[in-house]
Amino acid sequence: LQYMHLETYTEAKVSFKKAIKLLPPKTLKELYSQRYHALANLAEVYLYQNLPDSAAFYSQLAIVDALEQGAIRGASFSYWSLAESELLQNAPLKARESVKKGLALLQNEEVEDAHLFLCMTMMKVFDALEKPDSANIYKTEGEKFAESPNASDYAKLSFLEFLAKHSLAQRNVDEAYNMLN
Repeated sequence: LQYMHLETYTEAKVSFKKAIKLLPPKTLKELYSQRYHALANLAEVYLYQNLPDSAAFYSQLAIVDALEQGAIRGASFSYWSLAESELLQNAPLKARESVKKGLALLQNEEVEDAHLFLCMTMMKVFDALEKPDSANIYKTEGEKFAESPNASDYAKLSFLEFLAKHSLAQRNVDEAYNMLN
């Protein structure tokens, strides 16, 4: 993870691939790293490198592993990375379906971080489909999750940064300025 956050992606990929080989598909230890974690993190590295085919491949593997373990949070984040890879492939309709699957998993869960990332991606989907009213629905939904004390500071900050950039892209400078202040 540290390699990924330091943007040394070659080292991150080597480490995650090694972890995938070492970790069993399922463990009964909740606090241990799980194989789906390594698969999802590897998918994320490929997203950062703008390699959507590889990101989609590892996201799909992570979804299967996470669902087999009943890891709703892990599966929903893997649907997020799958949707992001589909957006990179200019397939917003496929991305919308992936986000919907991730959100459906979270329907009865309090996983605000995953909700926030899925809302951001759904906004991108509707921007690509040129449906600003629909994007705004997910903006409002995300704002609710960002207010929750259960959402991590990282997720909240990511959401606010995204909203500021989104507002600037939509030429709404006043809204972007207000979000940053």
